[in-house]
Amino acid sequence: MYTSSQSFQTLCDDYQKCTEALTYWRQSGRDQALERSREYEELKQGLEEEIKERIGIMQ
Repeated sequence: MYTSSQSFQTLCDDYQKCTEALTYWRQSGRDQALERSREYEELKQGLEEEIKERIGIMQ
């Protein structure tokens, strides 16, 4: 599916970038780290749901 659908590819790439950002903010000592971690966690969950829907395993 990844190789045959540009929109699915973009969705997966966005998920990868989101998980990388989440890892960064979880390890960050910056003032806004907790807030950013929460935002990226929420985004990650939304992307996961969308990926599951696209591949047909949503419960």
